[in-house]
Amino acid sequence: MSAISYSFCDWVIARIKANIGGKLPAELVLDEREGGLSLKLKKAVNQGVGACVVVGVGDISPQGGNADDTQCEIAVNVAILHNSTLKPDFDSRLLAEELYRKFAGAEFEQPPCLSVNVRVDRLNTQGDDGKLMHTFSVSYLKTLKGV
Repeated sequence: MSAISYSFCDWVIARIKANIGGKLPAELVLDEREGGLSLKLKKAVNQGVGACVVVGVGDISPQGGNADDTQCEIAVNVAILHNSTLKPDFDSRLLAEELYRKFAGAEFEQPPCLSVNVRVDRLNTQGDDGKLMHTFSVSYLKTLKGV
């Protein structure tokens, strides 16, 4: 048995790798569930490569306040990190917006006859001194079944 958020995390990572369009190599899409993330981040952003995408561990939030409410939201944080001093010709904001659009209105584990069930929240950009971070969260609703 695996964590209920893992399949969604795997789907998010696969969708990012399929849509980075040669702007970054697939090995620079980093999974927070894997070990050595801080070393990989330092190497990717500060030691020559200049950019990477980090996909966080899934968060789970209940949607109702009653004990019998079984619907929860599973959310995965996505961050595009960019050291523009090392990679000045790379437009990390453009990549962030392209990835954002690939998730807006997508479908995950959804039969074709039902509506879209994936949403993204606000795309945020912060940083200074040539180091930028673009973040957004991808989520969907899941109904939990008893054990």
